[in-house]
Order: sequence, then C-alpha cells, then structure tokens
Amino acid sequence: MQTTEILASDASGIARAAELLRAGLLVAFPTETVYGLGADARNGRAVAGIFDAKGRPRFNPLIVHVTGLEEAARLIDLPEMAQRLATAFWPGPLTLVAPARVDSGIADLVTAGLPTLAVRVPAHALARELLEAFGGPVAAPSANPSGQVSPTTVAHVMETLGGRIAAVLDGGACPVGLESTIIGFEHDRAVLLRPGGLAIEAIERALGCEVGLSHGEVINAPGQLDSHYAPGARLRLKAARPEPGEGWLSFGPDPSGITGPALNLSAAGDIAEAAANLFAHLRLLDSMLAGRGTIAVAPVPDHGLGHAINDRLARAAAPRYGREMTTLTEPRPEHLTELSACLGTSDFIDATTDAAQPYLIEPRGLYHGRAAAVLKPGSTEQVAAVLKICHRHRIGVVPYGGGTGLVGGQVSTAGPRPVVLSLERMNRIRAVLPDDGAIIAEAGVVLADLQGAAETA
Repeated sequence: MQTTEILASDASGIARAAELLRAGLLVAFPTETVYGLGADARNGRAVAGIFDAKGRPRFNPLIVHVTGLEEAARLIDLPEMAQRLATAFWPGPLTLVAPARVDSGIADLVTAGLPTLAVRVPAHALARELLEAFGGPVAAPSANPSGQVSPTTVAHVMETLGGRIAAVLDGGACPVGLESTIIGFEHDRAVLLRPGGLAIEAIERALGCEVGLSHGEVINAPGQLDSHYAPGARLRLKAARPEPGEGWLSFGPDPSGITGPALNLSAAGDIAEAAANLFAHLRLLDSMLAGRGTIAVAPVPDHGLGHAINDRLARAAAPRYGREMTTLTEPRPEHLTELSACLGTSDFIDATTDAAQPYLIEPRGLYHGRAAAVLKPGSTEQVAAVLKICHRHRIGVVPYGGGTGLVGGQVSTAGPRPVVLSLERMNRIRAVLPDDGAIIAEAGVVLADLQGAAETA
C-alpha cells in the first residue's frame, strides 16, 4: 500500500500534484462539484489506474477536465450549440459530450472506445491552477470507490482511497456538492444525458429552446448505462490458440506457430498494460480482418482490472440485435402505413409520440433506445402478419414484454431504426428465443412454423 500525500493548496502543493500527474500517478483534487480522481488523460496506463483504484467493474467513459474552450476545441468537435453553452457556463458544472477529434491524443480508456468525449472546464480556482501547472487534459471521475457516495472533502477521499492513490490536493469543501450536468447533441439539438449541478432551465434559457432527452443514438456519458464498443468481427473468448483464419488477441506468452493477424494485450502479463491496450488492439485487429470473421481471445485473469477487461470482452462478444445491421433497412413511410393498416391505428404507435417513450426508455431512465414505431398485436395472426411485413421489407424487429424478459431501451442505437413488437397483449406468450426468434406460448408450444413462414414470406 502506498502512502497518500495530502498537499497544501499553495504553489508547492500544486507543483507537486502536477509532478505526480506527469509521472502517471493519481491525484485527487477539488472542483466546484466534488473531488475528482485525476490522471493524465493521454496516458492509458495512468487512466487504467483510475479504474483500478475505484474498483470499477466496467470501463465507463470519463470526463476530461481542461483549462478552457480553446483547449476543449483541440479535443472535440463542438457544434454551434455547444460553443454557445461553453461561452455561457464555462468554467462551471457543465460537461459537454461531442465527437472526439482524431488527433486529440486522448487514451482509448477515457472514451471507453467510443467516438465521443466528455469535456468540462472546472470553476474551482485550485483545479484551474492545477490544470495550468500540469499543462494538459486530466481525466477525473469522482474520487471514491465505484458505487459509493461522491466525496466533497479531503476526509471523504482519504477514508476510501487513502493508500490507493498518490496524493490529495486539499482545497477544503466543494461548494456545489453535486456532479456536473452532462449535455450531448443529437440531430442539431441539445439533449440531457445526466442532470447535475447546473439547472436545465438555465441551459434552456441560454439556448432559447427546450433541451430534449436522448431518444436517438445513445451518446455515452458518465452516469449512464454505457453502450459498448464491439468490433465487426465476432469474438471467441478464453481461446487457447486461434483456429485457421482467425485473428488472435493474446495475453501473456504467445503459443508457437501463430501465423495470422495477432496482437498481444501484454506479453509480460501486466493487467494495467492490457487495459490500456484493449480498445486500440480490438480496433486494429478488426481492421486487419476487415470487420469480418472471428477474433480468438486468450484468457485474461479475472482479478483487479481483469474484471473490467473481461466484462468489456464479454459485452463485445455477446450476440446482440444489430450485429448484422447492414442486412436491415430503414422503414419507409409506406412500410409504416402498411404496418398500421395491419394492426389498426390504436395498436400502432409512432415512436416520436409521448405514448411510445415507455417502450424506449430503460425502467430507471438511464438510457434510451431508438425505433420507428411501437406495434401492439393482439393475436398470433397479427404477430404473423407483422413479421411477414417486416421480413419482406427487411425491417428489424425488437420484442418487448409478454414474458420475454426484455425491457424498454433494449433496441438498436445505430443503423436503421427497428420497430418494437410489444407482446403485452399476448398473455399466452412466454418467451421469444434469441437464436431463431421462435415464440414460446404458455402451453409450451413453439410457434417455429409461424416464424419460419414469416422469414420465408
């Protein structure tokens, strides 16, 4: 266990904190919201240390703290709305999520492999002095173990992270005590990704328009259930070696005779190095395979950061709706009219209406899905008709309710929009098998013939 230094809020304390950050170590520091756990956002191994110290079970995206709008613009492509909000509220408790620049230099672990980056400019004087002294972007989630209450004093930080991080810069109590508000941007509008220390009403006044909820492509941000990076190629986990034609992602010493595309997360078996390399290696191997075929993945020890690595690999490997999204098409107005005529207007819900939102929002409101319509058939005949129409036009279908165990929000977040097939009115429906879409009725009858007829219609 290391000794955690408590640094005074003077020039020597700030210089020491900056020195530790440059050395790739972790430093907790005060912001106007809560204490953040800082690491050099350009250093993958340093960022891996954040997840290790916090005991995060997953690699979620992190907020990057910068000195001002000019530095932020070097990291993300800010739409006009974002620039207006930055001008109005930075420095302050507002985080903006926008596409990361390809030349940002930010470590993949900061974005969790996603194309967007969360950035903010803190208002706390000590945080700003530290950023100036460090001279670069600092990734910093709240300085507490994952799932616990965010810290607003040095005592809070030391109580849970003392001995796990290099230092704490003592700035007294944080004045806001609530995490920053996070705003993303979809289709030329601002959307609320997480409420926080800046009131949504103030943001709406600054923009002159309402801020929406994210119903389109999920822009991943801290405080949300994260979407995950999955390569086009499939993953085969816990493999001893690759099969002929497979790519190979290894950990530790490689077996002999590997001839195909291959990368090693850490030849030395270093979990932190593996975490830092994970997203870049997955992306590069996927590119080597042109997004096709299979990547065999060697076992990674399931302890420390290994838990997060294995969680991320499992998510990337899991079958999920939309993996073959290129085979589906966007529903056209005439297709939706056909579906509406099949069910009747009362059982066809346009996804842009308020009535559709419960089917698209995860029950806790953590994330949102996207669809073209919600369909509510009342008979197996209507289910068959819907499936035939959707198969004929290559429209994706996502089941909901009816004992399927599926919940709102579990719909595609990329590519052509699907329709949500609500089975709430089908009391006898027990499940929809994920492999072939067969519907199991209460009596145990598998309606595979119905599904087969729909797929061959």
